[in-house]
Amino acid sequence: MPSWHASPFSSVVRGALLRIVLSVIVPVVWISLTLVYVAFFAPTFSWFQDFVIAVVSLLVLFGTLAAMWVSFGLRVARHWADW
Repeated sequence: MPSWHASPFSSVVRGALLRIVLSVIVPVVWISLTLVYVAFFAPTFSWFQDFVIAVVSLLVLFGTLAAMWVSFGLRVARHWADW
């Protein structure tokens, strides 16, 4: 029975694990930092401005996660094309 280390897809598995962990940790950190910023560092902003800050940072978060997963998908597709 082959091990994961001997498999040509071992780098794919490691890359997927890294992206899964980051996909869980990054949104938790995002919500924490956004709440701290809105609560303590932007007291003079209106609720609308706070909402816009949260939405824009959420769009940046989703864009970053999407780029991370697209690069992984393209790498996996390259491995499958060579297989």
